[in-house]
Amino acid sequence: MEFEEYHVRFLLFPFKSLYSFSGEIGLKIHVKFLATIREITDKSEIELELHSGDTVGTALQALQTLYGAEFKEATTGTTAGGIPKVRFLVNGRDTDFLEGFATVLKEGDVMVLVPPIAGG
Repeated sequence: MEFEEYHVRFLLFPFKSLYSFSGEIGLKIHVKFLATIREITDKSEIELELHSGDTVGTALQALQTLYGAEFKEATTGTTAGGIPKVRFLVNGRDTDFLEGFATVLKEGDVMVLVPPIAGG
């Protein structure tokens, strides 16, 4: 399966103090989109280039910049029932059990965006 590569070279974010660009450009991670998030991006996965030392929060903000308002709405906040709109996994681990949005990403990490899925 091929994926598209995006180079995020310079972005200004409102939460720079929380999600800082601390290192040199060159950190590459794989990002996978599931369910409704895949429909918004029209991609199942991409490779995202960030700065060394960047976090899940900076990666999310970079993705929101790349994919726009609909993506941002789908990945921010909670549903009416209080469920997070998206769970973020890094290498198969829920970031709620790591450092949340402050989880530092490393070269080759796989970040998966998992929206809630109902079934019956």
